[in-house]
Amino acid sequence: MLLRKLLISPFLAFHFLGGLAQNGNLPHASSNTTLYLSAVVNSPTAPYHAIIECWALAAPFIRYHTVGKALDLGDTSNATYVVLPPRSAEGWHRPPHPMFFILLSGLAHVRTYDPADDNMNLPSQQELSMGLPKPTESLYITPGVDSLIIAVDTDKRSPGHLTYYPSDVEAVALQIPFQDGKVPKHTVVHPGPCQADTEHRVRGKDRNT
Repeated sequence: MLLRKLLISPFLAFHFLGGLAQNGNLPHASSNTTLYLSAVVNSPTAPYHAIIECWALAAPFIRYHTVGKALDLGDTSNATYVVLPPRSAEGWHRPPHPMFFILLSGLAHVRTYDPADDNMNLPSQQELSMGLPKPTESLYITPGVDSLIIAVDTDKRSPGHLTYYPSDVEAVALQIPFQDGKVPKHTVVHPGPCQADTEHRVRGKDRNT
C-alpha cells in the first residue's frame, strides 16, 4: 500500500482549505499554533451512535520552509477522489476507514441521530426543508474555512450518520484514511462542531485556569 505523510502547507491550505486568512492563520488556528477540526465519532456509551465533537490537534504549526506555516497531520494511506451528484443523499453509513474528509466543491450536510429515538428511516427532502426530524447534531461542510473534517464513527454497533449534498453542483471530496487506522493525537475541546469563535472561547477559558 502506498503511504504518504500528509502535511498541511500553504499550498494545501490554498487548494483544500480555501486559502489563508489575511493574518496568515489557517481555519480554526489559535495563536498560530493549533488547528481545530470538527470530528464525527461514536459515542463512548451504548448505543454508540455518531456524535460530533470539536478537536484540537496536538501537532503544532511550524514555519514552512518558504513562507507561511505548516502542520504535520501524520501518516495516511491511499486517498480516494469521490464525486457525488447534486441534491443527493447517502443513507445511513459509516466511513470506510478512520479518515480525513476534504470537501473540494459543493456542499455537504452531516446529520447525526440517536438510534434510540426511532429516527432510523432516511428523512425525506420535504422533512429536511421543514427542519424535521431534528437531528441530534448537524455539521455543514463547505469548501474553504470548514472543508476539512475527521470521520471516525466506524463502530459497527451504530448505523453511522446521514450525509446530504443539497447544492445544485456536484460535490467533490477527498477521503484520506489514517495509516493503520491511527487517529491523530488530539484533545476534545467541546461537544458539537467547531465554531468560528473556537479560538477566542478556548483562549478565554485558558486565561481563567
